[in-house]
Amino acid sequence: MGTIFRNYQGSMELKNYQKTVIDRVQEYLENLRGNPARNPAKSAFIEITDKPYHILTEDMPNVPFICIKVPTGGGKTLLAAHSIGKIYDHYLFERDYRGLVVWFVPSDAIRTQTLNALTDRTHPYRYAIDEYFDNRVVVLDKKEGLSLRVSDIRDNVCIIVSTLAAFKREDTEGLKAYENNGNLMPHFEYLEAEEKENITKSLFEVIKMNNPLIIIDEGHNAKTWLSLDLITQLNPCFVLEFTATPIENKSNVIIGVPAYALKEEQMVKLPINLKNETHWETTLKAAVEKRNELEKIASDEERLSGEYIRPIVLIQAEQEKESEKKIHVRQIKDYLINELNIPDNQVAIKTGKEDDLEGLDLFSPLCTVKYIITRDAIKEGWDCSFAYVLASVFNVGSAISVEQLIGRILRLPNAKKKNRSELNESYVFTSAERFQRAADAVIKGMIENGYKNI
Repeated sequence: MGTIFRNYQGSMELKNYQKTVIDRVQEYLENLRGNPARNPAKSAFIEITDKPYHILTEDMPNVPFICIKVPTGGGKTLLAAHSIGKIYDHYLFERDYRGLVVWFVPSDAIRTQTLNALTDRTHPYRYAIDEYFDNRVVVLDKKEGLSLRVSDIRDNVCIIVSTLAAFKREDTEGLKAYENNGNLMPHFEYLEAEEKENITKSLFEVIKMNNPLIIIDEGHNAKTWLSLDLITQLNPCFVLEFTATPIENKSNVIIGVPAYALKEEQMVKLPINLKNETHWETTLKAAVEKRNELEKIASDEERLSGEYIRPIVLIQAEQEKESEKKIHVRQIKDYLINELNIPDNQVAIKTGKEDDLEGLDLFSPLCTVKYIITRDAIKEGWDCSFAYVLASVFNVGSAISVEQLIGRILRLPNAKKKNRSELNESYVFTSAERFQRAADAVIKGMIENGYKNI
């Protein structure tokens, strides 16, 4: 995980805006639990927010399905850890702090990050959960879930961390989660003989029969028909999603954290300095010059405060595969090395097929990486606060995609304001007109969301 948590043991005090989020969750839960309306989930939401409630699937109209909007860098995972405890405190208290939680993440990279944090008892995420559940916590990935014991759920809160993709497919043949599994037989022993004979002894069925609490990280990814159908089939008792980019009319946002709140808490690098260049080569050259400028400033900062920062440039190519018509990953690397004289050991590629970052500690002073080239492998799950500069030559036009990408450079190292103002800001260079328009829309949205001087 990022430097914010390195060498940190025990609890982490919530920021003021995070406390506000948890208070709002508790307010909703208390209203929900005693609400006499036909649909308490809907009624409690409307009473709390005075906004319409969207029933996302007709097959579970009464299951609470709410969203917390948190900008990138705002600590969604820490908020999720506290929210699980609050949901048990105020809504699922008859379960006596036991049962099943399914925690869905959008990618294998985030799955690994989340698992590493939740299985480390000294990590603030795990510490927060342990405090609510008196250390009776079991954390498993989907593969370990294939050997899930009855006692894991009966005696603890059991959290299974998985990607949606590991469960989501129209044709489920070949997916281990849906196959008969002898290790799971004890979960079905209480069933009548006929029912036991007709049910598949699978992880999917175990989850379904335990009526789980579902947490969804990057919840905007879970709004397709296939994703909502999967969530419905898993028979949840409550669904809580976290995202920086909720989808209008498809997310019941109970509270949104404004960008300025993160700025006030020294969580993010703002303002965003955006510049559009005419050609992709000049875009890269400008990004390199800015990084070099920031490196000199970072050296001064280290002398003043002792804090080590190595500014990194994230570069988004048009295409991963080599092509004469598209600006591809290898072409950018060649340009950096051969035309801009960047040493080879300072350039890394991060794509679906090639990962030069595997095993690297980007925060280490011994690491030489200063440029990372990708297509979209870092759009979600990136957690390196040394990333200060984004250079994009890809003509993406979706405001949501651009916001996610810009979010990769927003984390402020160690969540602490720097002496030099340049190290408290982030920098975007683009050569694509549609990216520029989308970025302008993102920045306008952040201004409307409360941050005035962006």
